[in-house]
Amino acid sequence: MHITELSVKRPKMMTMVILLFVVLGLYTYRHIGVELYPAINTPYVSIMVAYSGAGAEEIETQIVKPVEDAVSSISQLKTITSTASSGSANINLEFELTANADEAAIEVQKKMDTLRRVLPDGADDPVVIKRDMNASPVMMLALSGNGARTELYDLGNDVIKERLQRVAGVAEINVFGGQQREIAIDIDKSKLEGYGLAISQVVSRLRAENLNNPSGRMDRPEAEYNVRVLGEFRSVQEIGEIQIPTSSGYSVPLKAIATITDGYKEVRVHSRVNGNNAVGLQIYKQSDASMVAVGDAIKNELAVINEQLPEGVNLRISRDNSDFVQRSVNGTRLNIIEGIITTSLVLFIFLRQWKSSFIVLLAIPTSLMATVMMMYFCGFTFNMMSLMA
Repeated sequence: MHITELSVKRPKMMTMVILLFVVLGLYTYRHIGVELYPAINTPYVSIMVAYSGAGAEEIETQIVKPVEDAVSSISQLKTITSTASSGSANINLEFELTANADEAAIEVQKKMDTLRRVLPDGADDPVVIKRDMNASPVMMLALSGNGARTELYDLGNDVIKERLQRVAGVAEINVFGGQQREIAIDIDKSKLEGYGLAISQVVSRLRAENLNNPSGRMDRPEAEYNVRVLGEFRSVQEIGEIQIPTSSGYSVPLKAIATITDGYKEVRVHSRVNGNNAVGLQIYKQSDASMVAVGDAIKNELAVINEQLPEGVNLRISRDNSDFVQRSVNGTRLNIIEGIITTSLVLFIFLRQWKSSFIVLLAIPTSLMATVMMMYFCGFTFNMMSLMA
């Protein structure tokens, strides 16, 4: 009764308190994040390791078993589920519900960094992924045009990707489709055996030669210079002149045992839009960024990029998850407004007093604004769950 009595006796003070909540609510309303689902601690971590050309048995013995042994000592680990297939390994780790998913992912990454030197030389670095309900791409883009697939890929990977990565909230961009340049070395097996060489000798020699090495510094009275030995290949002819040492004591040029061509990688992933070849770009946001805000910023940048693209090249949005989230949230907001209006109409029909309806129309939005303020300060977002509640 003390609060009610205070409210009645000091209406101006209570009006100022309510206006304070309303103003803070309106301010935080413009800054609160918008997601499809709330942030949930999902204690699942996946480890993926690619090993091209290896069979399932080699994947199991050389990759899966060492990874399982390395992560088995992590605290609060509940189960390990592994899958070994041709060319890749997938290890899923389930932790206790009380475990912090972020800390668990960091611990797994530390174990993988330590394990890297144990894995086979041909295996890629382990990729650690923490499962997140909001980890789906914000947007997928399609770059199409009249140019060659190689030109489209270079444009998407070297120009558009760099531009979009500067957008606030963007964490990662994956480029797929198109064709990439590749130097192919086709070794003649009979010639290789004729010179008494092994394929591993050729590979190790290529790795050793294709490097730029720092070689210290050179001091002069006028300045100090850093010295480098430039060894990276600049042409196919340079690769062909590499000398491969044999067991007999002499060296053989690579072009004597192999055919070297400047071509393109085999296309393993195809991307098409409206039946035409295209280059796809998947855009992911940072974990603490709003999906809708990131989507709007990307659209603004796309409008500028499209004006600067060559004639005949078009960059369009093929899938926009941020728009789906925005429409879902807007639908829930509309339901809230309909509920407020319906409540006031029902009160007016039964009580026949416009003051009661006015009080409802004023009290519910005021309370909601105060709720939005507390949601913002507590780190919550607008999502399907919070708005439905």
